Amino acid sequence: MEKIPDASGARRRSRDGRIYSSARESVLRTVENAQHAVDTAQLVAATGLHENTVRGHLDQLLADGYLQRRKKASSGRGRPSWVWTLAAAPDAAATYANLAAALASALVNGGSSPHDAAYQAGLEWGTRMAHEQPADSDDAAHSEQGAHSEQRAHSDNGDSAVASGVAFRDLMNMMRAQGFAPECVHDAAAENAKPVGDESDVEEILLRRCPLLPAVRGNEQVACAVHAGMIEGFLRERSPRSGSTRLVPFVAAGTCAVRIGAAS
Repeated sequence: MEKIPDASGARRRSRDGRIYSSARESVLRTVENAQHAVDTAQLVAATGLHENTVRGHLDQLLADGYLQRRKKASSGRGRPSWVWTLAAAPDAAATYANLAAALASALVNGGSSPHDAAYQAGLEWGTRMAHEQPADSDDAAHSEQGAHSEQRAHSDNGDSAVASGVAFRDLMNMMRAQGFAPECVHDAAAENAKPVGDESDVEEILLRRCPLLPAVRGNEQVACAVHAGMIEGFLRERSPRSGSTRLVPFVAAGTCAVRIGAAS
């Protein structure tokens, strides 16, 4: 494998909200960029990290759900050897079934345009998932720091200016379960540089994967409208005081952004 530079820019987070070190992000990106499954020796050569360090990062990436592994064909005695790939997306059949049900409902009820019908379908889909998905009750999650802290910003009337920390984590969990590979982005320096009282676009989520994209080539705007409605419907149900949400398609190759603003 070709050696790659250390990771820079936005980094992923662990399940308990901690931002990855540049070394762990580098290991993850190396696996992402590989054209096939890679073993530990290849990752050591590509990243320049010690073998034990790479093993530790791989174990954590497996626990966080980013990677999966399988046993390599044995070449003799000794410790079993693993090869690593990105974790498979969740069951596509369930995702398609939910989308089909939401679209069917919107089409039956009619709409002024395909975009409006798709957005309405997404609202219904998101509301349904908000009822079906249990709220985050993990004690570790409640100690998260950074972009989705419970006490981040408040509006003049005391209501949370963005989706509450619990609702935000629930949204991340829902999108992860649907196969979007969400990544919370928080630029502390940029936020500290804002004028006092400016709480616009305080949260951004990058969606690194779209499980429906292969099926909607040529009609991406409809799928985007469904997903925009899904996010809006989910947050409305979980956090009625949350601010406006906006889905920005394809801010980078294969990546969309969700921006959650301050409450009005």
